Amino acid sequence: MEFKVDSQEFKKILTTCIKGYNHKEDSSYVLFEIDKKKRQLNVKCRSNTTLFRGSVPLRSLTIEDDDLVEYSVDGVTLKQILSVLPDTPVSIDFSIRNSIVDRVFTIKFPGISKVKLNIESMPLIHEEEKIEFLGEISADEFSHRLNNSLKLTSNDSQSQDSPQSAVHMFFDKTTITMMGTNTIVLGEFKLEDFDYKLEDPFTLLIKHQQASLLMKNVEANEVFRLVKTPTMFGYIDKDEILSLVSVVDMAPVKYEFLKELIVREDEIIIDKNRLKETLDIFSKLSPQDAYVRIFFSKADKLKAQVFSDNEDVFDLPLVNQLLTEDVTLIFSKSALLSTLQIINKEVKLIFKAENSQASVVKFESLNEDNENEEKVFLAVATTPDATN
Repeated sequence: MEFKVDSQEFKKILTTCIKGYNHKEDSSYVLFEIDKKKRQLNVKCRSNTTLFRGSVPLRSLTIEDDDLVEYSVDGVTLKQILSVLPDTPVSIDFSIRNSIVDRVFTIKFPGISKVKLNIESMPLIHEEEKIEFLGEISADEFSHRLNNSLKLTSNDSQSQDSPQSAVHMFFDKTTITMMGTNTIVLGEFKLEDFDYKLEDPFTLLIKHQQASLLMKNVEANEVFRLVKTPTMFGYIDKDEILSLVSVVDMAPVKYEFLKELIVREDEIIIDKNRLKETLDIFSKLSPQDAYVRIFFSKADKLKAQVFSDNEDVFDLPLVNQLLTEDVTLIFSKSALLSTLQIINKEVKLIFKAENSQASVVKFESLNEDNENEEKVFLAVATTPDATN
């Protein structure tokens, strides 16, 4: 049997599909299926928590009636082959002398005279669940909000049994709300232009590792068709690639009370880049410090001071502030830096100062017109000031 595929098409499909293969998992597999009627190569990569599936048109196909049409191939070697495939459109030749007896594909393309792809024993095939179509959404908007949620979702080993380790997705009739938290920072991101087909609202939790597999480069105006099964969630992209990852059975984090805790009484506006520059200097001179202590004076509207544990003092320029009293805010350095990744140009800190402190601070991301992004909610917990 022999068949040929276009290198660009094969590379595009395989780059996404191979994310569904997990070499650390014995039950994970990669399947090649020759569809003689449609003249295409179907690729399916499966693990206990993923299902990625796509198809590549065949440039040519030579096959006998008794040739096998389905093969389990070595996923590790396939990844290695993927890494050396040319970007230019050339033909990739697959051949096998006897599909029943031989256990290896021979692959040829310009620059590679011959490389072997082992055929493995057919695995226990996972039973596929019924796929339910949810609706269509801008791929760029979906990916942007998922990426922001991932930045804030806990990925450390100690939190893996808690809902903080999962991206939350809340679906209602017209809106998708994504949320990520590491218990110190919480971010909520809304998608309001969702062409939604179902009647009943529902909630999904997806572990950080699985949710990150849904991230990909998208084209302008690309649309995702969101889908789910009883145990998985994902989408079908413009290339008809199905990307599904497992959801987890956990109760979602309750956080609506946070919005009620934050009172808009004190406000501070800081340029994101100036704050980032100050934190970079702070990190270089005080790398051991896990927390950042910032003092804001009611009398000084244009400058704050950042203190290290060594009592080094760094000036932090402000755009403006409206304070009812002097206040010291102590943030986790890592939490502050992860929050800044989501801010656009300027950040407005909103809180109510009590005894020169505040327990929770809302971070508003301001756009070029100094307007708040209403579809984003960011809350950052502070650490009590022991010196007070």
